[in-house]
Amino acid sequence: MAKTSNLLDKCIVLFEYLFAVVVLFTVIISVVASFNTFIQFDWASNKSFYDFIYRILLLVIGLELARLLITHNLQAVLELIAFVIARKTLKPDITSLDIVFIVISFFLLICSRVLISINFQDIFKNTHGRTKE
Repeated sequence: MAKTSNLLDKCIVLFEYLFAVVVLFTVIISVVASFNTFIQFDWASNKSFYDFIYRILLLVIGLELARLLITHNLQAVLELIAFVIARKTLKPDITSLDIVFIVISFFLLICSRVLISINFQDIFKNTHGRTKE
């Protein structure tokens, strides 16, 4: 049973790395394909700027997703969620209720990050009460 579980764990980690490589490859292809679109933008228009930022945030979300698949870090989850929320704020049809939810979401993300950093400091304290350096 333990051998099967260990083999399953290794297969899952392998697939996660494979998915991370696929996401990174897709981000690279998207960057290359976006250059032509960026050149054709009417940079005098605000819509072009918003579309540019929207695409950049999508690429960053892809990079953060790949990092999350590799590191399994709770901090990476919070950063991924922050970029998704930031991308949501650029939609033109955003309502005032959406803005309230976005502010609350960012507040909760900041609180979560502070709590995570406090808990990690407590975990890494040695027996003398000092943190490792």
